[in-house]
Amino acid sequence: MKEHLEKLSHVARLHTMGEMASGIAHELNQPLTAISNYCQAAMQLLDGVEDVPPQVNSALKLAVAQAGRAGEIIKRLRALVSKRAIETRLIDVNQVVGNCMFLVEYDLRERGIEVVQLLSGYSIPVMADSIQLEQVVLNLLSNAMDALKDEPAMKRHVIVHTRREGKKGILEVRDTGRGITPDLLEVLFHPFFSTKPHGMGLGLSICQTIVEQYGGLISAENIPASGACFHIELPLALQAERQLT
Repeated sequence: MKEHLEKLSHVARLHTMGEMASGIAHELNQPLTAISNYCQAAMQLLDGVEDVPPQVNSALKLAVAQAGRAGEIIKRLRALVSKRAIETRLIDVNQVVGNCMFLVEYDLRERGIEVVQLLSGYSIPVMADSIQLEQVVLNLLSNAMDALKDEPAMKRHVIVHTRREGKKGILEVRDTGRGITPDLLEVLFHPFFSTKPHGMGLGLSICQTIVEQYGGLISAENIPASGACFHIELPLALQAERQLT
């Protein structure tokens, strides 16, 4: 009976999360649109002004792009929690990794973490939503960075590896931290489980939901004397691969 009540409580929390995410998304879309409009208006005002540093227009364009990207993330979050169908298209996992590395470059530099990218020389074509896969990779990179915070500077390494294995595309994110204890490996992807004092415990659970909805699998393991490794498998879209070349 206790276990049954805990499951009911858990489902209630999930529904609450969905409502909360939908409400937050609605509220955030308005200021994001305003940011984009103000930046575009500023670019128009500067169009006829002489001696404007080129960095100004570049920064404004990047602000517009990131506001748009944030809007897309919110849109997909609402779709995820409301179980609506996601529009998928042919994407390259290597490109997804590249986009994510650009976004975390500053954090990696600030924390003194070296990244080793072992990307496949071939494209890794999959049918998925690029923003959602970016969210998965960013979450794994964030966890890897957190795992290295107490390590000596010379031991702070993250390895990102992509490759093909038969009809599957493989993406691995490894760190050189202290690994994950065996008891935690069993519950790592459970919703609301977190090893962080103030964590919500939703990051890896959402990653699992995203990966599995594209017919993939995500798992975690310890690499002896080398920290933790998160392993993602996705079915290759080989029949559409020529579109990426």
